[in-house]
Amino acid sequence: MSREGEVDRIGICIIARNEAARIGGLVQQLAAQTLFTSGRSIDLLVVSNASDDGTAAAADAALAAAFADRPVRTHVHDTPLGGKARTWNLAVHE
Repeated sequence: MSREGEVDRIGICIIARNEAARIGGLVQQLAAQTLFTSGRSIDLLVVSNASDDGTAAAADAALAAAFADRPVRTHVHDTPLGGKARTWNLAVHE
C-alpha cells in the first residue's frame, strides 16, 4: 500500500548503444540504489540500440547477476534499428 502521491510500480528504461564495456558498471550502480529495497514493483528494461559490440548480452548478464535475488523484473531488448527516438518508442509502446 502506498501513501498518497506515491507510486507502487516503477518502470526504468536504459537505452544503450555500443556500451558492452560499461553497461555492467551502470547496472551495479543502479542496483545499489535504495529504490530497489522500497518494496515497490519495478520493471527494468535495457534496450540495445543497434549495438554491434554485444551490449545486449552484457546487459543480460549484468542484470542477472545484480538482481538475481531481488523481486525486479528485468528485460533486455536488442533492436537492430538505430535512432534514439525509434528506440524510445519501442521501449514505451512495445
